[in-house]
Amino acid sequence: MKNFLFSVMTVILMLLSGQVSAAGLSNTVRGGVFANDVGTIGVVEYEKLFGDRIAIGARLGALDYTYEDSSYEETGEGTGAEVLFRLYPSGEGFKGFYFGAGLGYWHSEWEFYESDLPFNYYYGSGETESINLNVGVGWKIPLGSRRIYLDPSIHLGNYFGISNESVYYDAFGNAYYDDAEPELGLYIIGGIAFGVAF
Repeated sequence: MKNFLFSVMTVILMLLSGQVSAAGLSNTVRGGVFANDVGTIGVVEYEKLFGDRIAIGARLGALDYTYEDSSYEETGEGTGAEVLFRLYPSGEGFKGFYFGAGLGYWHSEWEFYESDLPFNYYYGSGETESINLNVGVGWKIPLGSRRIYLDPSIHLGNYFGISNESVYYDAFGNAYYDDAEPELGLYIIGGIAFGVAF
């Protein structure tokens, strides 16, 4: 699955490499951070403008999170790659309001600890593969010129688990193995990035 998504991104970017916008700035690269109360994602993105309103691109990201719920705590990190589609309604290229969607593959490694009684606890680790589908809105704000911009955004998405491998231990050291379908779910996250159009 991971190789398939990387191949799709490569083909899309190659097909669009010859397109030029009327505004003259048909490519952009940006780097930034998405964050919410669970974790952060560092991202690098590339977009290619098709005409003056439609852009297709790719995102690479690195995830770091901590999730707590009552007596359960989980920490993890992961990496992902996504294909992006964006629409700029104003027709001015990489400027102003936009909305779009992303679809990609993520792999994460995590550890957890859970206590359900004073002397009873569980701990373990695992790996999860998931598909991330998200929609978002943002605003590219020029910083002195059309080439350099600030890009605040907000995204709503869902991680759909496709595989899970984990092992956990009880207070007596007994090992349990689990490959059940992972439960991931819905999230909302805000971002800020700086970019350069060329």
